[in-house]
Amino acid sequence: MIEDKEIEKIKSEYFTYPQFKYLPLRVVEKGIEVAGSSDCPVASVDPFLGIYSAVSPKDLEGKNLPDWVRKGRIGIKEPLKIFTDIL
Repeated sequence: MIEDKEIEKIKSEYFTYPQFKYLPLRVVEKGIEVAGSSDCPVASVDPFLGIYSAVSPKDLEGKNLPDWVRKGRIGIKEPLKIFTDIL
């Protein structure tokens, strides 16, 4: 079990260092099995948007993402598995 002190450290780093967020490559490299999903009902249920976000160097409006985000993107094979496999 993670102690409260460790949880606070993780939360602090998460909100202080944006490069720790949204990096599918780090998850895949660690071999962590995840399931793809959306934030429905506040976001689209369309899984292709999640797949696009995992692989594209651009946001949904076509703007280039920062370098630290682009370096964390993954190939198409991994997000297809994430959004279609049943764990």
